[in-house]
Amino acid sequence: MPQMHTVRNMSMPDKAFEVNEPVVISETVDGETVIINLDRGTYYCLKFSGPAIWEGIQRAAPLPEIARMLRATFDAPDVDVESEIGKLIGRLASEELIRPAQASTSSALDGSAANGVREAFRAPVLERFDDMEAMLLLDPIHDVDDEGWPHLLDQGQPVNE
Repeated sequence: MPQMHTVRNMSMPDKAFEVNEPVVISETVDGETVIINLDRGTYYCLKFSGPAIWEGIQRAAPLPEIARMLRATFDAPDVDVESEIGKLIGRLASEELIRPAQASTSSALDGSAANGVREAFRAPVLERFDDMEAMLLLDPIHDVDDEGWPHLLDQGQPVNE
């Protein structure tokens, strides 16, 4: 049974999650994390406090450690950070972007704010996009004809004519 920690009047299990690799890849640029599910061809944009939570997930950090890091990074005196983490974890899991970690790690997440100035906490936002699904699901090695990628094969023609 997982150990429980009480953090700001809420019990949070020492659960940890990890990125559902190798089918999920991500990159954080300018404070936003772009996540791609290569099996589904969907991509996501994670904003506000979401990239900080994603960093903890990438390290398979226990949820209470992620909550401590958020409190150290953001000004969140009246925010139920644990609830916000829980909502995001649920959404990421439902989109099959994360899975329970094989083993959690205590990774000493950096919770220091840049220049000592903590910005106000904003709940994480995960936006889903399906507009590139067909392009992301293309197999550029096998699904092309002599014209090359990104032209799809004409379904009536063999590849090697």
